Amino acid sequence: MKKIILSAATLLSVMVAFGQQTTQPEQKKAAVPTSTQDILPVQGDFGLTVGATTALNYLGNFNGKNAANNNSGMFDYANKNLPTVVIAGKYFTQDNVAYRISACAYYNSTTKNNLVHDDLKLDKDAYVFDKAKYNTSGYTIALGIEKRRGYKRLQGIYGAEIFMGTVGSQNYNYTYANKFSEANQAPTSAATGGFTYASNTGVPTPALGYRLVSEHTSSTFNIGARAILGMEYYFASKMSIGGEFYWGLQYSTISKESSTWEYYNTVTKDVDSQTIQSKNNKAFNLGISNLGGSLNLNFYF
Repeated sequence: MKKIILSAATLLSVMVAFGQQTTQPEQKKAAVPTSTQDILPVQGDFGLTVGATTALNYLGNFNGKNAANNNSGMFDYANKNLPTVVIAGKYFTQDNVAYRISACAYYNSTTKNNLVHDDLKLDKDAYVFDKAKYNTSGYTIALGIEKRRGYKRLQGIYGAEIFMGTVGSQNYNYTYANKFSEANQAPTSAATGGFTYASNTGVPTPALGYRLVSEHTSSTFNIGARAILGMEYYFASKMSIGGEFYWGLQYSTISKESSTWEYYNTVTKDVDSQTIQSKNNKAFNLGISNLGGSLNLNFYF
């Protein structure tokens, strides 16, 4: 009996010792209340900025139902020659200092067919198509630096950036099914379907018998620098809504415009063309006319 009791006591001692050596499960720490440091971006964070104007207009119209709701005019661009920004990014080198990059790039091409009577056929229901093709492109890129200071969720922003970009030329090209010939010196041609640009180059004289073949509007190249002043309010961790104002200077060069017309030359009995060009132009903007602004959503990660 004593042996049994002794053996049981020994086994119990071993089990207790083993239990004391076994690692206990880690206890979950009590939740720490969210602090301002958890809400604001810090050194090493990246930021993504998107325009909020369209979304806010939609929500306002949705709630207003019968009325159009617009953002405050002071957040709208007052000068359309300022950089058009679609997306912007930031990188924080310090808790209150960030480098900025913003950009916009676009290309659009449209083709439209216009129905016209076929001059080579007597059937009044015989048709062919004139074609109008339109394309445009452009880009903007801006680089800068910003600093910030504020109190809790409300942060003020100030800084500067340089920018460059092109407001792309608009190119129109027209192809006609009914051709000029000695037998058909005034072929049937459709209207260009709303694509015709009111060019500054004018119409050749005499205009009778001429038809437009192509138009190339001027492109504007912009380069400049601007100061930035704005604010952000953090409605959630690493997410904010903000507004920015800009003031600066901008130099622009405006390229030539041209239009080309075709006609039937009764002397040479051939199809000739005539091209008219405008001159290059320049522009310089400085001061309050460059005041613009944006309303945006910001995400940091």
